[in-house]
Amino acid sequence: MKYFPRVYLSDSIQKQLEKILKAGKSSVRKAFRARIILMAGEGKSNSAIAQLLNTSLGTVRKWVNRFNQNSTLETLKDAPRSGRPFTIPATAKCEVVKFACSDIKTILPDENIWTIKSLQKCVIPITIGK
Repeated sequence: MKYFPRVYLSDSIQKQLEKILKAGKSSVRKAFRARIILMAGEGKSNSAIAQLLNTSLGTVRKWVNRFNQNSTLETLKDAPRSGRPFTIPATAKCEVVKFACSDIKTILPDENIWTIKSLQKCVIPITIGK
């Protein structure tokens, strides 16, 4: 028999995990992860959990190991991801959307709808404070 890490759940954590499952507003991911931890807390093996939840063994191991390292509900959240930083500030995006949502007839009387070309004709300088 292979070793699998045992998950020990306090009464309060178990109740919180069950509450996540019952709540209609919980995200699907969070509820799925809570279900993994609850099943592990019942003593089910990782492979049994993977089979019951129709997921990979690696996924079950990942969440059980994360929970064992830090037994809080914070471990059910996604870890921050690396990646290229935003190059266009959110305020600039909002200004473009606001402009594109305005009535085109007041700016370009010959046009009916905004297109990329019509927006390019009306490029306005947007100053962004850093």
